[in-house]
Amino acid sequence: MVLPPGASVYKVSSTGELTLIDGATIDGSIVRYMITDNDSALDADPLQSKISNPVTVGVMNGAMGPSQATPVKPVPVMPFWLFLILSLLLDAIGGRHLRQAVR
Repeated sequence: MVLPPGASVYKVSSTGELTLIDGATIDGSIVRYMITDNDSALDADPLQSKISNPVTVGVMNGAMGPSQATPVKPVPVMPFWLFLILSLLLDAIGGRHLRQAVR
């Protein structure tokens, strides 16, 4: 997936507000920017060695700036417990297949 021309990288606050990340670059589908642990501008987690940095990529509509944008809606992801169950199921199927192949 290649991001559209004019796309920018935005930090997403806990309230859904967007802040442009200066210096971020987009190359095809790869986003690069620098972040430092406990940087108040980008790191939302004050704990040492833990970085919480929700970001999004988008194209703003003309005169509308980040402060006037609609809050970002979270993307649903698979819950950890479901991922764990599927991993164990695949492991069991693979193990059974390997045991049958060895016989």
